[in-house]
Amino acid sequence: MRFLGLTTALEVLKMTCRWIHLVVMVTVLVYEKSCARRLSSRDNKFVFNRDPNAFFYDTSVLPDGTDVTAYIFIDEPKRYFFLVEQENVPIAITITPCASPISVTIQIRDLLVGEDSDSLGGEHLFPQQQQDPTASNATFLQSFSGFEPMTYRTENSPSGIYMIDVVTNDTSSSVKILASTDPAAERFFPELPPDPNIVVSSSARRKLVVEWDPSPTYTRDNQQIEYCLSFNTDRNYKSLCEARVSAFGDVPPTVPPDSGFGFAFEKKRRRRIKQARKNALKTNEGVFFTCIGSKTRYSFNKVAPGWLYFVDVFAVDPRNNQSVAYQGQVARTKYRQKYVNLKDAKVVEKFIKRRSGPKGFKYVLRGDAEQLVLQLEACTGAYFVEVKYHDKVLKEAQFTSLLTLDIRNAKAGVYFIKVSRKKLKVASFRIFATVDRSKTLYPMLPNDTSIRVFENLSTCHSVTVAWLGTTERSRYCLYKRPVNTRHLKRQHTPMTNQCTGPGGRKKSEKIVCKRFRARNRNRAVMTEVVDGLAEDTTYVFDVYVTKRRGHTLSYKAVRTKTRSKCS
Repeated sequence: MRFLGLTTALEVLKMTCRWIHLVVMVTVLVYEKSCARRLSSRDNKFVFNRDPNAFFYDTSVLPDGTDVTAYIFIDEPKRYFFLVEQENVPIAITITPCASPISVTIQIRDLLVGEDSDSLGGEHLFPQQQQDPTASNATFLQSFSGFEPMTYRTENSPSGIYMIDVVTNDTSSSVKILASTDPAAERFFPELPPDPNIVVSSSARRKLVVEWDPSPTYTRDNQQIEYCLSFNTDRNYKSLCEARVSAFGDVPPTVPPDSGFGFAFEKKRRRRIKQARKNALKTNEGVFFTCIGSKTRYSFNKVAPGWLYFVDVFAVDPRNNQSVAYQGQVARTKYRQKYVNLKDAKVVEKFIKRRSGPKGFKYVLRGDAEQLVLQLEACTGAYFVEVKYHDKVLKEAQFTSLLTLDIRNAKAGVYFIKVSRKKLKVASFRIFATVDRSKTLYPMLPNDTSIRVFENLSTCHSVTVAWLGTTERSRYCLYKRPVNTRHLKRQHTPMTNQCTGPGGRKKSEKIVCKRFRARNRNRAVMTEVVDGLAEDTTYVFDVYVTKRRGHTLSYKAVRTKTRSKCS
């Protein structure tokens, strides 16, 4: 006697409902096509009264020749179906990712005729025996992976159900899918000119002018194809969809109002899409996007000097909104670098405006030295530094906190240092140079700047934290602040200035300050028991270390929660 648990029964019922759901909707689609064929000769105005978007949302069945937008969650691979009833017809399926690289697998199986009980799950009652009935007897056709548009095309396709499996690789993402049996499907997309390159005809400090050859494709009214452009400092885009998402956020499509049959999985997906729409990024200041009609020349006047820009142009057919990307271009704006003299053992702090170029410094070494020490501290933002001597690059690195560069056996001469931002945002940093390491103004930091919490020692009203010190005598200060976890996701955390130290903190947040110097590096551990905390409350702890007559650096903050129940 077979025994079937409640959980297994529910899984079988859920899979069976989805299978019946698919069979019914494919039958409706076949009926729609057959009705259209029978009635088209008698009444050319016949229209099957069903919204294609709602039909697609309900069934995952792709309408022939209609561009649809789907939203794929990172943890929820999706399968879509395309029904081909006739033999030896051309077929083209194009999938375009918008916000994440994707993996696509295309298979085909025969039309749903004479399914046996095994294929419907009638005999297999346990999960390990279950197989997706739509995958049985399927033939693999092709697979794709990447961030650019992917097209499967064949001139003589057999009839059957084409199954398109889509998985996002990085994040949840919108995906555009167009499936068609039209022999002229290639003409859905604008045609690129023989030379699809973008030409930078003019480059200045605050201006870029780009041009391109027009698309040879024309609309029915002999109007030229329209063009959209994108300028950004990160990368070239493979599709118009990707450019739009980068500029305005990946907002999932609205669920059609008349879609759905009340299934639990449909309600769950509606809730997830609604939440994803709330969380979607609205605008990105780092990406400039515009559409300019039929013009083939554009002047971009909002660039920053000395920056590398990625330029993309997309030809768009206004009849169906299908688009194609020109060959992306990279252009650097001009910039006449000015250099600020660095004095030995003097800190220089620089504030960078949003559209300003890289900052240049020069240090004049009068005579040979055993070493030249350069220290750069990022107050806000992320940076890239390059050090040159006689036009030769000696050092280059990225930094988001304190960076120390040692140039051994430094020769006399002029050292040029160029600091550029990673993003076009308002930012500031400090730079310091000396040939005498004892004059450095920054405290020594351990290799591990994390703060540890002894969870087994935590109580309702106290926690024990620890961090590493160094063999250099410095002043360490421990601070705390409570966090409202209920509104944590809604809170906007402004960019903190790491160069200010604890100067802007409230006095009530300060726990203790003490001087410390470890005689043995292996025993350079500092611990502190923090009392007087509220129960079941989340706190963030910060440690600041200050060098005598020098500057302050911070450790990596740690978050912990006091216990809610104590005996």
